[in-house]
Amino acid sequence: MGDGDVVVGLEPTGMNYARVWIEQLGKRYEVRRINHKDLKSHRKMLRFEDKNDDTDAFCWAHYCSFYDNHKHRFVGFRDEIIAVLKGMINRLEHLNRVQSPIVNRLRQDLAWQFPEVALKRVQRSQSKKENADLSPPLWGWIAGEKMIPRYDRLYQETIGAGLTESSRLDAARLCDLEREMAAIEKEMTYLYRTDSRFKPYSKVLDSFAFLKKTQPIILSVAFPIENFLKDGKPEVVERKGRRSGNKTKKHL
Repeated sequence: MGDGDVVVGLEPTGMNYARVWIEQLGKRYEVRRINHKDLKSHRKMLRFEDKNDDTDAFCWAHYCSFYDNHKHRFVGFRDEIIAVLKGMINRLEHLNRVQSPIVNRLRQDLAWQFPEVALKRVQRSQSKKENADLSPPLWGWIAGEKMIPRYDRLYQETIGAGLTESSRLDAARLCDLEREMAAIEKEMTYLYRTDSRFKPYSKVLDSFAFLKKTQPIILSVAFPIENFLKDGKPEVVERKGRRSGNKTKKHL
């Protein structure tokens, strides 16, 4: 049997663990993934009552053989650029989760150390200069990374007990996180705006006034739009109504 006759089946979960296998095996063999719901239905069709590794493997092999010429039956792999964008989005979500408890802790400490700014809305710097530090001015001032006279004046007259070293370290951590997120968002925008394939999607999203930083997130799910079609057209199936028994059309 030649390499072209071998199909490798993988479950579409735990991609961080499966990635190395997909990349290495994909160099020699065709790699396919099947939707969990489809595999469950196929197992039921084959009348396997027990779910274990052996029955899953058999059902997988049977499914691949049964639907060999129906590629839409398998979970597709993301476009390379889309996969990069998706990785960046996941990284941003992770950094946001890391950031939230640090912000909450710092605000609680500021309530007694420097209460005049404890509830102040914090935003990134709006500087448009190349390689500008976009970390929030307040966090940068607390960390001792930025000189801001108005905070100097407020701090001289504060009724609080004064900033502690732990608060300054928390502010420095938040600056690092914000700088990393700003760099990721800049790279996402570059990838999104420079690939000509995305221009029709960008035009539509612009017409609906989606934010520039939101558009790559939508694109990572919607591209290519052909994934949602069957033979280039919207997929419509006919099913019997549960109550009436009449045929009804369902737009998938």
